[in-house]
Amino acid sequence: MSEPAGRLDHDRYLEARSHWVGVQSDQAKFIDQTVLTLAAGALGLSLTFLRGIKSAPRLEWLLFVGGALMILSIALVVVSLHTSQRSISEYVEALDSAALAGFKSTSIEFLESKFVNQPARATQSLNSFASFVLLLGLGALSLFASANLGS
Repeated sequence: MSEPAGRLDHDRYLEARSHWVGVQSDQAKFIDQTVLTLAAGALGLSLTFLRGIKSAPRLEWLLFVGGALMILSIALVVVSLHTSQRSISEYVEALDSAALAGFKSTSIEFLESKFVNQPARATQSLNSFASFVLLLGLGALSLFASANLGS
């Protein structure tokens, strides 16, 4: 008797588990690089703005708001990293539970299509909010720069 199509067997389990562990590792590296790039970029922008201003800056509050929004965006990315790691860990735990149950009545398609956990939803929200905050911060810094260009 052959296995039904899509049934989660040992080979498919190992393949799926290996995939998600690889995704977890790649994602962690990418987010670390992104955080470092954003932090360095925000610092560089702030120093460049301040160095180029010879007189008292106009709309100085935009510089502080922009910097604070950049820092908030970086903090949101760091929190997102942790929630994403938790989401992937929960998916791997679900695969492991299916393996321990002998892969009975569990298909890989079911796990991939139906398994949505709280950390996954939180990660999506945090990433969206971090992007929005980053754009606001860049906007504030751009307005500050244009208001003080040539000062």
